[in-house]
Formats: sequence, C-alpha cells, structure tokens
Amino acid sequence: MKKGQMFSQPFMIIFFAVLAAFIIFFGFKMINNTVNTNQKVEFEKFILDLNKEVSSVYSLDYGSSSKLDNFAIPSNIKIICFVDRDKSLDYGKLDIAIKDLVKKTDEKNMFFVSKNNEIIEPRDIDKVKPKENPLCENVMDGKLDLVLVNSGSFVQIEKII
Repeated sequence: MKKGQMFSQPFMIIFFAVLAAFIIFFGFKMINNTVNTNQKVEFEKFILDLNKEVSSVYSLDYGSSSKLDNFAIPSNIKIICFVDRDKSLDYGKLDIAIKDLVKKTDEKNMFFVSKNNEIIEPRDIDKVKPKENPLCENVMDGKLDLVLVNSGSFVQIEKII
C-alpha cells in the first residue's frame, strides 16, 4: 500500500461511522413521527366515530340505546371523562390530572388523560350529557363500557351495569 492510501483509510472509516450515525438518528426520528401521527389519527377517528354514534342514537326513538363496547379506543388513552356543564359538578370524582383543565374550560364536555398522564385537548360532543356528573371511565383494558340512551332532547351516556 502506498503512504497516501494508508492515511485515507481512517478517514473513510470515520466518514462511514458518521454516515451510519446520521442514518440511525434520522431513521429513529421518522419512526417516532410515524407513531405520533398514528396516535393522532386513532384519536381523531375515535372522536369522529363517537360523534356519528351519538347522532345516530339521537335520531332514533326515545329510549333507544347503543352500547359503545365495540369502539376502538386510542392506544394512548387511559381515562375518558364526560361532564355536564348545566349541572353541578363533583370535582372529587375527577382525575387530578384533568381537574384544573375542567375548571378552566367552559365549553368542552369530554376530557382525556393519556397513559403517561399527559392532558389531551378536550373535545365537545354535541347532544351528550352524562348520567352522573362527571362520568369517568378507565379504558386501560381497551374497552369503553358505556351506553348511549336517547332521552328526547339529548343523548344520555351512562355506565353499563
């Protein structure tokens, strides 16, 4: 080997090591972004499906009901709470992670706690009122053990007994 070739070999090894580090770093970043996007899509689909089901029950006869036990719950959700802003609210039943958010937010009626106790943006589901105020459901098992009941001017949501 010539002297020039011997000096270029360590630079080639360093170059490939840096290149491999960049590929691993950006690959991890892209996978992480994909997972985050997937969670957002899951969440938005859940909200859309719930709105559709509420509208469906609302359009049925008084007393009609629909169980929500077959709904696909987003994988990052731990607790879902429904509140009725027209009735007095028992703040003691709320998870500590969302208690302040419920106090600060007047126009939303659905609140979430993620599995890592992060607050997810609350939503407003039209025409829904919980039977108990608040109605919180632990969904760690992936099931939403709730039922929607047409109560005439609104749809009542209650726990399955």
